[in-house]
Amino acid sequence: MKASTDQFGGLFLLLFCSLYAFLIFDIPLLENSEAFNARSMPIFLVCVGFILSILLLTQRSKETMADFSTLDFWRGARFLLLMSLYGLAIRPMGFLFSTAVFLLCGFWMLGERKWSKNIAIVIPVVIGFWYLMSQMLGVYVAPLPEIFGV
Repeated sequence: MKASTDQFGGLFLLLFCSLYAFLIFDIPLLENSEAFNARSMPIFLVCVGFILSILLLTQRSKETMADFSTLDFWRGARFLLLMSLYGLAIRPMGFLFSTAVFLLCGFWMLGERKWSKNIAIVIPVVIGFWYLMSQMLGVYVAPLPEIFGV
C-alpha cells in the first residue's frame, strides 16, 4: 500500500500533536478554578491537530508518494540554521532588529529579491507584532539591543 503526500503529512501532524499534547502538562497553572488558563489554547490546538491529522490519514487519494528528489532539503537546513541564529540573536540584538533581519533573510532565501518591497512588509509586521506582544498582551520583549539598557 502506497501512502499519498497528504497521508504522510497527516502522520507527521499526528506525531507532532502527540508530542505537543504530552508537553502541555508541563505548563504551570496559577489557579485550577479558572475556565480559561495557560493550557486552554494549547489543548484546543492539539484537538484541532488530531482531527485534521485523522482526516488526512483516512482520506483516499490517487496521488502516490511524492518524489523526494524534487524537495530542496538544503533550503530547509538553511532555514533551520537561520531560525537557530535568530533564537541566539534575539536577546543580545533586541526583538526589532533581530526579527527584521530574520524576516529579510528568510524572504531572500525564498527568492524574493525586491528589497524595497521586503522592507515595506517587514517594518510594519515587526513593529506591530512587538506592540501586540509587549503592549496588548503584557509580555515583555526587549525591543532594542542589551547595550542600550532598555
